[in-house]
Amino acid sequence: MIEELHVKDLALIEDAVICPSRGLTVLTGETGAGKSALLSAIKLLIGERAEASQVRQGCDFLLVEAQITDEGDAQEFPDGHIVSRRVSSEGRSRCTLDGSMATVGQLSQAVGAHIDLCGQHEHQRLLKPANHVTFLDAWAKDQVEAPLRAYKAAFTAAQAAQAALDDVRAAASSSSAQLDEARFILRSVNEVDPQPGEYEELVEALAKAENAEALVNASEGAYRALSGDGEESSALDALNSAIYMLDQACRFDDSLQAYAKSLRDAVYIAEDVAADVRAYRDSIELDAAELAHMQERVGALQRLLRLYGPRME
Repeated sequence: MIEELHVKDLALIEDAVICPSRGLTVLTGETGAGKSALLSAIKLLIGERAEASQVRQGCDFLLVEAQITDEGDAQEFPDGHIVSRRVSSEGRSRCTLDGSMATVGQLSQAVGAHIDLCGQHEHQRLLKPANHVTFLDAWAKDQVEAPLRAYKAAFTAAQAAQAALDDVRAAASSSSAQLDEARFILRSVNEVDPQPGEYEELVEALAKAENAEALVNASEGAYRALSGDGEESSALDALNSAIYMLDQACRFDDSLQAYAKSLRDAVYIAEDVAADVRAYRDSIELDAAELAHMQERVGALQRLLRLYGPRME
């Protein structure tokens, strides 16, 4: 019941406090006395829509406060609920429930369940289908208490079972999706069929193939510089000339033999390098088709690395 109702600046009411007695309390008065304004105040407390026109003329806001108690909630809420609704002249509404900010829906749930406004077939809880089961169970009382308790337990168990089944189906769907993704990845990898160490070897070989012409020119130039081609002097020619001159001079100074020997060793090394460089030059092949194949293969392996890397392993 409403233990106390405080209304301020609502319609014709400037400031009023009402404390209904237990049992039947009747408020009477002529038209315009404020009976409808009191009903409007109670409507605001149970979550009805607020309008700026309800604010008393010349005031900035209206305020409705009340203490609501119910024997059914006495154990959980021994002091009942303290609710308030403030509506500004601009139409903005603010609600509080037991000292905390609340929504209109929370007011309707906490207060509306304890107040039944009957007038011209509106606000009657009996006309709301959502309340019919509660009324029927309350009327039947002990006759349905045991089966109702069993039904609620079975319904709760059914809901839990349905939730568990939904979880299993969701997990199965997720596992199926992961399996499909794994199959796709495996198929993508198998199509390329990478071999151990292949990528590193291809990258090295591709660098040589893409620069084959430059490598041929460099090795050819080095070979000619070392051994010559019969038309121009070479490093070997210069070394041999130096050795000859030192050998001639050794007749007069034996210390020059050490230099001549070092130059002979250098000649052997230069000859070996010249032979190796020539063989390297001859091994390089300018094959455009092979180059294109290597580039395509490296590109396929690099796509796998971007998608599933960072390592080829």
